[in-house]
Amino acid sequence: MSTPTDLFAPMRLLAFARDRALSGGREVDDLRALFREPGPYRPDHLAIVLSRTWASMTRHVPPLTIAARSDWLGWWRYVDFVWNGFRVPSARPTTPLRLYRAAADGYVDGLSWTTTPDRARRYIGYWGRNGAGQRLYTAEIRPEWMHAHFQELVMWTGGPEFICDVPLSAIEPYEEV
Repeated sequence: MSTPTDLFAPMRLLAFARDRALSGGREVDDLRALFREPGPYRPDHLAIVLSRTWASMTRHVPPLTIAARSDWLGWWRYVDFVWNGFRVPSARPTTPLRLYRAAADGYVDGLSWTTTPDRARRYIGYWGRNGAGQRLYTAEIRPEWMHAHFQELVMWTGGPEFICDVPLSAIEPYEEV
């Protein structure tokens, strides 16, 4: 049987995430605090806040410049697999996918991947520098490397977007640049 805490925790977290996004608050500091001591919040509750924080940040700043890659990966792993903002471990793909990303030097092993080279191209120059030092990359991504999947138009991510922990050794330049 659900307790009042179980029923209202997701609503409090969503209000918290909304207020932080609207106020330009310290989203990453808040995530660190929530994941350090989740209290009444279950992984499915935290998945909602993590997804909203990721989506709101990707509109303004590359998330890996705000928190370490290891922080983001720890949070995504904790909630297991997220599909369209909700924790749905059974939605994790069961076969490898060929995915693509645009990246600047130093961010080749970033976490955001998409399904086609054309979609990846949209991100060349997105974070400034007019595309200087950026190129397209591809990888055959195994299911265990995938932590989230946002379909197009579900989050502002420009979707579809996959959050993946891909080893550098699996990433290769995509020749069609």
